[in-house]
Amino acid sequence: MAFTHRPIGLQDLETCLSYLREGFAFDGPRRRKLLSLWEELSRSGNWITVAVEDRRRRPGERLIGFGMSVFVTDAFAQRALKGQPFLSRAFLDQWEKGDRPYLSKDEVAQANAGPGLNLMVLHYGWNSNVPPEDVQRAQLLQTERFIHQHAGYKAKEYLQEVFGPELLAFVLGAGSTLRHDYQGARWKRSLAGVPKKDRPALVGFRPEEMKDQPGTAAAMFQAKAVPPRFFLAPSEQEMLVGALEGKTDEELARSLDLSPWTVKKRWQSVYLKVKKADPDLLGSKGPTDRTEEGRNRQRRRYLVDYLRHHPEELRPRATKKKP
Repeated sequence: MAFTHRPIGLQDLETCLSYLREGFAFDGPRRRKLLSLWEELSRSGNWITVAVEDRRRRPGERLIGFGMSVFVTDAFAQRALKGQPFLSRAFLDQWEKGDRPYLSKDEVAQANAGPGLNLMVLHYGWNSNVPPEDVQRAQLLQTERFIHQHAGYKAKEYLQEVFGPELLAFVLGAGSTLRHDYQGARWKRSLAGVPKKDRPALVGFRPEEMKDQPGTAAAMFQAKAVPPRFFLAPSEQEMLVGALEGKTDEELARSLDLSPWTVKKRWQSVYLKVKKADPDLLGSKGPTDRTEEGRNRQRRRYLVDYLRHHPEELRPRATKKKP
């Protein structure tokens, strides 16, 4: 397969900056500040990213597109909906003032268990030197991964600023609604000198708007906002993320700084929760290996395969606070 995807790493940030669709809106000092913001988000894990690679290209040149999303505060979402061109620049300016516009992992967990989240596409871009058909493939793969990566999150507001008429037509065709086209006189000064091909527009959708748009990417995104069934503890989720990466129990123990016995007990706890919610998921009706080791391999295989298609089980969960 020529096109693959993976999360963005620190080593990718300079390349992503060179591909940034609204890079023209960031001057020299702002570009350096933007890198600092990205580094903070990368190290803290408070964003969701995808890098699209073309495996036909030489190593070091394979990254051809990227996307970044964050969950923003209610205050920032309301500010965006009132209308302000270059939303990502406003996000950076607010962060620089020490007023964090994005939610931490704990805040995401609390909001996801309660009223829901404001999801914002922070940045995206593509290599301008690749053929248009490859950019289109990258866009489709990013959209597909976007839907999968946000499955299990209860989004109450989705926001994205797009640039240029072609991309605007693409996202509107995917089910989004135009929130602002910034054509009024109040935005004339801030958009002075911006060519038509770079003209920004704000799009979005809410759950109630998806009822009449079956089959669109936006509707599929909303359909994936399903609650978990197993209610795994954060420590169990952390272990399962490692298992999805193909780590053995020994590797899990080392990476999590746990004893092999603790890893084994965590697996047992996970299996009990899964069996309680879905007695047949772990292969209880199929052929079972006679040895304990074989049964564990079988259960793990069934569970890991399930989790690949149901990432909602690994989303941050609100835990009860001790009195």
